[in-house]
Amino acid sequence: MSTIAENIASVRVRMAEAARAAGRSPQEILLCGASKMNDAAACREAIIHFLKSRKDHPTAEVIYQHLKEDQPNLSLGTVYRNLTKLSTNGSILKISCNDTSDHFDGDTSPHAHFICSQCHCITDLSMQSVHLDDILKKENDFNGVVTGSQLLFYGICGHCLAAGEAGQNK
Repeated sequence: MSTIAENIASVRVRMAEAARAAGRSPQEILLCGASKMNDAAACREAIIHFLKSRKDHPTAEVIYQHLKEDQPNLSLGTVYRNLTKLSTNGSILKISCNDTSDHFDGDTSPHAHFICSQCHCITDLSMQSVHLDDILKKENDFNGVVTGSQLLFYGICGHCLAAGEAGQNK
């Protein structure tokens, strides 16, 4: 009797073989051949894969334009619904910016973000672990439970500063 792990391994091997024969990646085969029931799961996996491969914190529209290349029947509404589900369950981060667009991050490890007020780029900032919930409790007599937080810094990025200085030196 075969185990579930053996069955999964067998499916992966067959999917890789089918992909090679079709000249496509296993992910493309999965996305193109997914049933209606699996379309949402395939879309979520494609979104996560796309976000984890980038550092620029794209908007839903950018994600949609990229995924639509491989999934021509994909709708922007489907992308939005899946982004909402993924950010709600903690698989990705949603960053709400002053430019009225939400941006998304595949890196869910603790880190801060810097948002440029001129070009609206978002940069990851590595920071040593800061226990903000401890500070919150000590300084505010807070007795609740913190389940999440985001630390955002705003200002002007180095690129915009350099561009501004270059324009002033002319």
